[in-house]
Formats: sequence, C-alpha cells, structure tokens
Amino acid sequence: MTRIALQLFVLGEMGRTVSAALVSVSDSVGDALVKVGRNVGGGDLKIPLYAV
Repeated sequence: MTRIALQLFVLGEMGRTVSAALVSVSDSVGDALVKVGRNVGGGDLKIPLYAV
C-alpha cells in the first residue's frame, strides 16, 4: 500500500514538473511573439497578447 502511494507521489511530482516546464515554454513563446510584433510594428504597435 505504501509503495503504491509513493509511486503516485512520484508521478504527481513529475507531472507538476512537466506542467511547470510547459508553462515556462509558453511564456517564452508569448514573449517572443510580443517582441516580433513590436519589431514588425516599428515599436509603435503593441499587440495585447495577454488579452487573447
């Protein structure tokens, strides 16, 4: 019983790590898109990606 609980705990921790990594990746992609949008717009165009 304890071994199953330990395995579930380890799986949960792995899942948390993976989801945190995915969040940081999507944040990085969002930042990159914002920079690209500003460059394309000559710095005047600010695309509110956070509103999407």
